[in-house]
Amino acid sequence: MPMAGAGGDLTTTVATAPTGTILVTAIGVIIITTTATTTINDDNGSGAGAYVLRSLLADHTQSLRASAGCPLYQQKRTCAVQLGMATIIAAAPHVLVVHPSFPANSLKGFVAIVRANPGKYSYASAGTGQSSHLAGELFKLAAGLDLVHVPFNGASPAMMSAVGGHVPIAFISLPAAVTFIKEGKLRGLAITGNARSKLLPEVPTMAEAGFGNQESIFMQGVLFPAGTAEDIVDRWYREIVDIVALPEVRDRLTSLGLEPIVNTPASFSVQIKSEVARWSKVIRNARIRPFD
Repeated sequence: MPMAGAGGDLTTTVATAPTGTILVTAIGVIIITTTATTTINDDNGSGAGAYVLRSLLADHTQSLRASAGCPLYQQKRTCAVQLGMATIIAAAPHVLVVHPSFPANSLKGFVAIVRANPGKYSYASAGTGQSSHLAGELFKLAAGLDLVHVPFNGASPAMMSAVGGHVPIAFISLPAAVTFIKEGKLRGLAITGNARSKLLPEVPTMAEAGFGNQESIFMQGVLFPAGTAEDIVDRWYREIVDIVALPEVRDRLTSLGLEPIVNTPASFSVQIKSEVARWSKVIRNARIRPFD
């Protein structure tokens, strides 16, 4: 993980199915049913956190917020582990990108340059506590880098800064970066997945580039308020599984750089608890300060 949105501005209709219309946005997924509009949104509207159903039934609306990086938040946030789980919908790795003018064409070359110039370089992310930020801090810790974090309010401004060369390095979700890499506006050095992306087969994984244990993905998934009846969670789980299984949905998600994934509520719960523990350790070791 960690759980967070891609942080961009893209909104695309994926498919119209008997159960509803799925819209994939770079910050979440919206399911519009015949009886209710259910927004699976993030915890600040720009990209961090677990996704939560804001409307369960047509006559029953709730607004909850959650974050897998809950140790960062002192108050006003609901930690993902406090919620009921339904399923993952899709996931994608992060990618380390640099401006074409940056004097490194490989991850090892990048590390050598940054190590030789402590404090000189900075990297952009979609914001403090975002998955891209935590992925960057994980790599900094592993590589022993003095690299300054520059948080932006979402992936789009972070990408624009990197493309413009203002902050020439960025950790960002693959869907937000893939077009810029393909167009040569940014250079992809490594992705944080377990395997290369079919959209960017020339970009190695972190492990292939010499740095293991750097896996991180952002996930788009569905969570419920704690205590939601199991039959409601199960109904949504089964509906979502059917929708994500549609060929047109899978093809569209894949074209955006997202891997369609569904798992059971129980598996999702175990995964979230494990990932929250993992990223809490990164937050402590990187000394990321909590905020409200």
